[in-house]
Amino acid sequence: MDIRTALQSKRLIFDGAMGTQLILRGLTGDSQPYNISAPKIVTDIHRAYVAAGAHVITANTFGAYSHKYPNAAELITAALQYARAAVNNAPDKWVALDIGPTGRLVEPLGDLPFNECINIFTEAARVGADNGADLILIETMTDLYELKAAVYAAKSTGLPVVATMAFEESGRTMTGVTPEVLAVMLEGLGVDALGMNCGLTPVLYRKLVTDLRAVTSLPILLQPNAGLPNVSTGELEYDITPHAFAEEMAYIASIGVNHMGGCCGTSPEHIAAMAKACAELAVPESPLTPVRICSGSQVAAVDGTISCVEGDDVDDLIDTAFDAMHEADILEIYLSNGKDIQELQTVIASPLALVAPSYDMLVEAVRLYNGRPLVRVTASAFSAEECAALVCLGAHILYL
Repeated sequence: MDIRTALQSKRLIFDGAMGTQLILRGLTGDSQPYNISAPKIVTDIHRAYVAAGAHVITANTFGAYSHKYPNAAELITAALQYARAAVNNAPDKWVALDIGPTGRLVEPLGDLPFNECINIFTEAARVGADNGADLILIETMTDLYELKAAVYAAKSTGLPVVATMAFEESGRTMTGVTPEVLAVMLEGLGVDALGMNCGLTPVLYRKLVTDLRAVTSLPILLQPNAGLPNVSTGELEYDITPHAFAEEMAYIASIGVNHMGGCCGTSPEHIAAMAKACAELAVPESPLTPVRICSGSQVAAVDGTISCVEGDDVDDLIDTAFDAMHEADILEIYLSNGKDIQELQTVIASPLALVAPSYDMLVEAVRLYNGRPLVRVTASAFSAEECAALVCLGAHILYL
């Protein structure tokens, strides 16, 4: 069975933490350089997770980008080699390239241009795809815009894509993303599975899992933390035992999670206990959900009320849109420059329908939009190929 089919039909066990395991073996600091300096230790950690029952082994590539490591390609290539050696071509084992945040904020909130962000992720994704990755796991994201860039990059390889964000007890990520917004954007981008990782323990993820299951038909992956670290004994320990972690993850599985693994503090013992506790549990059926669009913070049904907004320049457009925000579910914005969408969406929270004087400008606006936009077209407006391209970029096409 190929990994894309398995993601849709089976319960897959993902592995646990890498960084914690390296620390327990006396290796501190960034984990990626150990792909070169400590290959046996990295490989042995992967093998321990394979023996624990993990189906998906995550290569030690989190954060291995060229702006941070001049030898990023070498680090990624080595990481894939060790992960592949650990799974040893077993028929029910797969290797994931791990993509995490860049460590920089995307414009306009930060100094990293959106297209440059895509390029950073694409460079890593293609090295991974060329060196034996079976799928790409995007994880620990907190910014929806950076997540969108990572998904664009991952999908350019043709590999299956699983994308997760790190949530807080507030029920949102650090930048305010809700489970529903996450689901709507990732459904539009066509990922193979979505979910949550890091940030919280299994107990604290209960409600968020329920919320996410209610709003997406895609398979869900959850990889929580094993509590909080305790170093009072001189050893790094986390306060949730493998047995307690497994019990809670079995409950999580029963309320709608398809795939599961661990993040900070989890060990091969946590994964083994979880795999055993969940072995006989049925894979949940995914609910049917309506088609929706979203901004970075709000969701709207595609048949919601629409208010049309025009302006002489971007400042006028923002003023007009701001006044119209509370009059309709969706604002249809007439753009004279595709890049204006970046400035507009920092002020306007409403989900947007996009209109532009040319197809190329519309493509640019859809690509730069932080969320899933609506594009309303007449049958003669664009060709079938052009509409398909807009859908691939994450837009929902509504024919008038």
